[in-house]
Amino acid sequence: MRSHKVNRNSPSLCAETISPIEALVNSERLGARVRLARRRRALLGTLALASSLALSEQALAVMGGATASALAPVEPSWEAGLLDSGAGYPGRWERELTRREAILKRNRGSIVAIVAIVGLLGELEGEIEADRLAALLERVSGDRRSQPYVRAHAAYTRGRLMDHQGQSAKADKLYADQGFVSEWMIVGPFENANGVGLSTPYAPEKDPYEENQSFEGKLEGEALSWRFHDTTDALTGAYVSFDEFMFPNIQVVGYATTWVHSDKGRKAVLNLGVGGAYRAWVGAKVVGENEAERTPDPLQDAYPIELKKGWNRVVLKLAADQTMWGFYARLSDAKGAPLKGVIFSARPTGEASQIDLSALEPPTAMSS
Repeated sequence: MRSHKVNRNSPSLCAETISPIEALVNSERLGARVRLARRRRALLGTLALASSLALSEQALAVMGGATASALAPVEPSWEAGLLDSGAGYPGRWERELTRREAILKRNRGSIVAIVAIVGLLGELEGEIEADRLAALLERVSGDRRSQPYVRAHAAYTRGRLMDHQGQSAKADKLYADQGFVSEWMIVGPFENANGVGLSTPYAPEKDPYEENQSFEGKLEGEALSWRFHDTTDALTGAYVSFDEFMFPNIQVVGYATTWVHSDKGRKAVLNLGVGGAYRAWVGAKVVGENEAERTPDPLQDAYPIELKKGWNRVVLKLAADQTMWGFYARLSDAKGAPLKGVIFSARPTGEASQIDLSALEPPTAMSS
């Protein structure tokens, strides 16, 4: 028998020259598709029947219940924080609260206990009753055996919870009691193109301070002046936001200054949380600097400082590219407890008003 080549791309020839094996395979495939289609129809029918029965049961239950009380409340089948309250199985949020309480108990008196407070509201607020969270925070902040930094951060977090509940006045007092500083004079923006702003000494860090002085800023021809900022301007959590009051807020530098009166010479700690690069002075001395770009947090950086008796000027210089432009600032003792015998003022008079920046240390290389 003479062999010949077949063009399988031609429909008219495919049917005539297909082999018996191919025909069998095609037949099996067709059968499989038919069986699959039947199974799908059967499954859809079963689901429809089940749905219909479920709806019928619900309808009967409603009709039966209506004879007793048409407006009877439906009892919830779950409780917040519990997987199965009837069986006593704690849910994910309840377990997390228990885990944090165990950390506090196990590390009472140690700084390690602070990890039980950090992130508490972000994890559990709205899932665990606010009264229970408040009770936990108040217990820790009032526990004299707890490490001072832990107590202070528990009190701060309690203030955040108050802020979220609309109790801003109580929250502001709690922040102030813990040493957070919300009263500042602020000015900006100045240029920070190509990240040169932090190393460029602008007029606010060179000229003697006067509240009504004027500067030329980032925008040509736009005069800048000091602006008073206090708790009425601060965002929740004692955060001082430059983004809210200075524009533009990209590739910029801003300054904040305030005064601290100490009843005696003392060692202290300046706690800072800043979004971008910054430098900090107390008096004429650079006490801290960092160039990391982060989300501001009150627990980020801590610098040892010395306060002389009387007024001490504090200056912060913040550079931002596209990060959050603002800061948290708190004064504490070396163990983290709020200072006693100090007063903060952004508008001091007399001796304090004569403290200027003309003797500030020059910019230094940024620490890594």
